[in-house]
Amino acid sequence: MLSFKFQKIYILESLRNEDFKTYSGESLFKDLKLRFLKQSGYTLEHTKIKSKIELIYVLRKILAECQISDIVPIIHFSFHGYEGGITISPSNSEISWEELKQYLLPINIATRLNLMVNFSSCYGQNIYKVYDPEERAVFLLSIGPKKKINPTKLYQFYLHFYDSLVETREIVTAIESQGELHKEFLIIFDFSYFLRYLETAKKSFGVNRLKSIITQKTNKLIKLGHVKKEDKKEIIDIYTTAIKNRMILKLAETNMHHFMIDLYPENAERFRVDKYKMTKNRKH
Repeated sequence: MLSFKFQKIYILESLRNEDFKTYSGESLFKDLKLRFLKQSGYTLEHTKIKSKIELIYVLRKILAECQISDIVPIIHFSFHGYEGGITISPSNSEISWEELKQYLLPINIATRLNLMVNFSSCYGQNIYKVYDPEERAVFLLSIGPKKKINPTKLYQFYLHFYDSLVETREIVTAIESQGELHKEFLIIFDFSYFLRYLETAKKSFGVNRLKSIITQKTNKLIKLGHVKKEDKKEIIDIYTTAIKNRMILKLAETNMHHFMIDLYPENAERFRVDKYKMTKNRKH
């Protein structure tokens, strides 16, 4: 099971004046607050955002709080979304997933790769587009709708998800407790995406494929008279081993950088490839 211990949920909201308020971020905040009163160690904060500048300011404020207080947060966005990002009302400005990444990444670094980012936004799943295994992880986990979705469903999903997460501290349990509704959301667990990247890398650079490429090039060199035929096997073995070792080193360096093991050595144990047997993510 995937456990997750957090201390605070930041609910950031930017909706139009004419939007139906019953299922807004503010409503979610009020209902969760009533539930959280029974639990110690959890806090909630609700902020209405009116412009892009305000959003950037609030995200920087969250970063400062994480750096000072050493908390593990969940940032919940209650915004209108489109395929390329989220929109901010009433200014009607937009912030792309790539732009948002710039402000989420420092928070994830400050939290030692423990940030959860959730979206009550149509197309919220598209945050996966910022995923790059060769760069620092932007978040530990993110949840968002796969496409356009009814506000009622958004509200119901997250209300029961957070309720279950506080009670069980198990992400998979909290998600699956939503029944069929959870199928309308994409759950992006950074580590499982990285495992997929490793599998792809292994298939692309398998030993047999390497040997085949090196053998072809060695045969050309033999025809040109640059290599003796009797040295063929030794050359193929030497180059195959050298390239394989270089690839292993490259993947190890990628793993260390992505999961911030160079900053937080304890992450090496958390993100050991041989430690987890993750279920495959749904394909986009």
